[in-house]
Amino acid sequence: MPYEWDEEKREETLRARGVDFDSIEHFDWRTALTRQSDRGGETRWVSSGFIGSRLYVVVSTMREEATRIISFRKANSREVDIYDNESTQDN
Repeated sequence: MPYEWDEEKREETLRARGVDFDSIEHFDWRTALTRQSDRGGETRWVSSGFIGSRLYVVVSTMREEATRIISFRKANSREVDIYDNESTQDN
């Protein structure tokens, strides 16, 4: 399924965080841990997964024709710890 996003939000995230929504193409969904969130009045998915050796967090929602990226950033140390704890529990 293709991705879509708000271009102004993409540019804002690129300036503020140095992360380009275009990089979602490299997000390794096989490593992702995903949970549902109903924040914002719609069903959203918060996924933590890797691009290379770096953990990222993407918030997305499903649209009819595409996955809409709401937020995309490098994971902070707390999120890395949570990912490490949850991924080792699955093994």
